[in-house]
Amino acid sequence: DGGAGAVQALGVQLLDKKGKEIPVGGAGLGKLSRIDISKIDKRIFESEIIIACDVKNPLTGKKGATFVYAEQKGASRGEVKILEKNMIHFVDIIKKDLKINVEKIHGSGAAGGLGAGLMVFLKAKLEPGFEIVKRYTNLEEKINDANLVITGEGEMDFQTEFGKAPLEVAKIAKTRKIPVIAIVGNLNKISNKYDNYFKKIFSLTSNKISKIEAMRNAENYLIEISEEAARYWKKTHPSPLL
Repeated sequence: DGGAGAVQALGVQLLDKKGKEIPVGGAGLGKLSRIDISKIDKRIFESEIIIACDVKNPLTGKKGATFVYAEQKGASRGEVKILEKNMIHFVDIIKKDLKINVEKIHGSGAAGGLGAGLMVFLKAKLEPGFEIVKRYTNLEEKINDANLVITGEGEMDFQTEFGKAPLEVAKIAKTRKIPVIAIVGNLNKISNKYDNYFKKIFSLTSNKISKIEAMRNAENYLIEISEEAARYWKKTHPSPLL
């Protein structure tokens, strides 16, 4: 919903043609006619708000919040088209009433467009979530001392390249010529897209195990795939490491 629900909760009024609050959710944005920020809690602007954002998607378009994430969250293809149309309408009203164009800012499409809403209405700053984690964990320093880096995520797919942690970790390791293994829940239609960054990618669903079965018995399958990864590394890199 472009962060509409969040900012409504903080006092922003999103009004229809009759001056009434629009319904919550992305479907309601199609009825938006005017934005009133006069009742927003002023203490917000006395604070510095930094948003940890792990994706780089813009708010709208083929790589935007709706087309990339809505279907994944349960929207039908027909609903995706409606949600995108409403999101574009939201952008147009923001431009008209607040003179701000948030549409193509990297990260504005994060979390269903929440990134956009927080930037527009709360003057928040977006910072890549991975950069924050990297800074506070001294990740680069720790990778410097590693012989092998192991990373992973629930599903590795086309979204992984949009700032997700596994690929960002692998990029750091690659500059130091340190091999990386990824262990993921599911490897989805990416062919050899990430082969330049990972020595090998192990998936819980790689042995004809369905996603549902993998989720039901994740602990057991994770142990099995981790043992397989360890055997692979020991076989291909004989050393005291394993």
